[in-house]
Amino acid sequence: MSRIGRTLFAAALIGLVGLVPHARALAGLPIDPSTLNPPPPSFESCQTDGSTIICRGSVAPAAYGPSDNQIFCGTGATAFDTFDSGVESQSAVGYYDQARNLVRQVVHFDNDGQWSNALSGAAAPYTQHNIITDVLAVPGDFTSRAEAVTGNIVFTLPHEGTLLVDTGRFTIAPDGSIDFASARHDIFSYFEGDTSALQKLCAALS
Repeated sequence: MSRIGRTLFAAALIGLVGLVPHARALAGLPIDPSTLNPPPPSFESCQTDGSTIICRGSVAPAAYGPSDNQIFCGTGATAFDTFDSGVESQSAVGYYDQARNLVRQVVHFDNDGQWSNALSGAAAPYTQHNIITDVLAVPGDFTSRAEAVTGNIVFTLPHEGTLLVDTGRFTIAPDGSIDFASARHDIFSYFEGDTSALQKLCAALS
């Protein structure tokens, strides 16, 4: 390295060292959520972490449903709609840049629920554990997000075993199309036209 190069490197290093105490001084300062784009959910609190703003929070387990999940079993006179209910909890963390625009968020979902047939009263329980990660190509603009979903949804009944599995990883492009999927995704197969993917579950609910 030339003398000029060493001098520039040393000057840059001194500049970086000078910034460290300033970054440490800012770390942990609370941030008004309304100044962020987009504002985080109301259950999150925000603070600085060096040059990044991080918002974290969680929602206590809460009951929901029954709600129509737009999944139908059977055809003709024997067809029936299915409904979802259960207890859900979630935690989330969002990362904002220096301009206070969201660049990434990660949400953890945990459900203990059931799908039911309102006509017969039959129900099938399930557990769900999913992690949803959104990365925004344009900071602050959710329409530019690429989404990755990992985890599993599993329906089981005593003496009948596993009825439905949706597990692995899939990614969703900004236009809403699925551009990658691994492992087994029975629910997505249903919405893509393969009704046989829910055959065992529908039989149990009928």
